[in-house]
Amino acid sequence: MGSLTYIREILSIKASLEKSKSLKPTVAFLNPPYDVGEDGQLEFIENAMVCLQPDGRCAAIVQMSCATSTNSRTASIRGRLLANHTLVGVFSMPDDLFHPVGVITCIIVFEVHKPHPKGLKTFFGYFKDDGFQKSKHLGGVNNGSWEEIKSHWLDLYLNREKEVGLSVLEAVKAEDEWCAEAYIETDYSILSEDVFANTVRNFLSFQIV
Repeated sequence: MGSLTYIREILSIKASLEKSKSLKPTVAFLNPPYDVGEDGQLEFIENAMVCLQPDGRCAAIVQMSCATSTNSRTASIRGRLLANHTLVGVFSMPDDLFHPVGVITCIIVFEVHKPHPKGLKTFFGYFKDDGFQKSKHLGGVNNGSWEEIKSHWLDLYLNREKEVGLSVLEAVKAEDEWCAEAYIETDYSILSEDVFANTVRNFLSFQIV
């Protein structure tokens, strides 16, 4: 890329940011491109939040590795995010959400322009079972339980409640894992051979991706 082209792109980005700011948005719901890696996805979120008004909210669905990577640069970006915004919640999404693409995702929610208070506990939801079943030609099909599940998840999040196997509150730093799996208490009453086999398959899928 020539220097003149690079300068034009930077000016174009700055102009877009200024135009977005002028609209005084309060909410951003994002799906950053995954091919830019963990750092790129987090910086995508960071740039979007610059445009939001104080007390605004940002929710972004990203690869789970954005929340779990121990890479020093990734942790550094997470540190910048916490220095400027409050990490309100992180939700682990169903493994087949982007079926047939085998990508593991989570939704990260920030309250913008408010530095994350030291010791503040973030809500982590293990929201894997949404009641949808995969269909070969139709994708995810609601089996009739989604509305009840959604209502329960929202109650847990809005009321900041802990539930074994489903949600937990934890104070985290930039270098920590930002996912429910790292802190949640296991509900052993639901374990079976099928659950074990599915967990192993999901883990191997995550490792390969």
